[in-house]
Amino acid sequence: MKKVYFVRHGQVQSNVDKTSQDPGERLTELGEHQAEFVAKRCKELGIDTIISSSYERALQTAQAIEMELSAGIVISDLFIETKQPHEYVGRKVSHQEMVENYSLRQQHIEDPEWRYSNEENFFDIKKRAIQALKFIENREEDVICVVTHGEFLRAMMATLMMGNDLTPQVWLHIRGFIKTTNTGITFCTYNPESTHDRKWELISWNDHAHLGNVDSIYKK
Repeated sequence: MKKVYFVRHGQVQSNVDKTSQDPGERLTELGEHQAEFVAKRCKELGIDTIISSSYERALQTAQAIEMELSAGIVISDLFIETKQPHEYVGRKVSHQEMVENYSLRQQHIEDPEWRYSNEENFFDIKKRAIQALKFIENREEDVICVVTHGEFLRAMMATLMMGNDLTPQVWLHIRGFIKTTNTGITFCTYNPESTHDRKWELISWNDHAHLGNVDSIYKK
């Protein structure tokens, strides 16, 4: 049975400012400390390898974990954050134009061919989530740490839960309901020998006890 620990990256400034993120954005001082804290936690988990999104904030988090382990890092674009329209990088999500754009995309969410510009639509995200999970399943290691991003982590969990039955409307409900914390750990198991239809199981979601009071020690 494979154990998989999904870790959201540490804090970046856009998390604080509530703005659309850039792939090259680096961790804040608090984010670096969060990465150090989760790395010490991961040291106790017997991790064999680390898989990381190629985005800078995820790589920094993965590198902090690697420093505490003897495992190497496998970098994959399969685990990057869901792609938003490039026009809105750096804009506050509460900006009127952003709100209107989100509403417009919701109106077209059932259409697999519709995109506002260069973003991923629901069908793109679901396809990539399936590919990412298959990538993990095909790894030889028994204990894996995956460093990824908040929304794409939710997409993978939604796909694990619903499989091909995941619909755009169900995704909208899950996306808005379950939240993640920077460096929160989500623990799943994968048992290819399971006699049940479901080979994946979610054991714990967004565990961030390792942070203790780090958020109150360092300014956000």
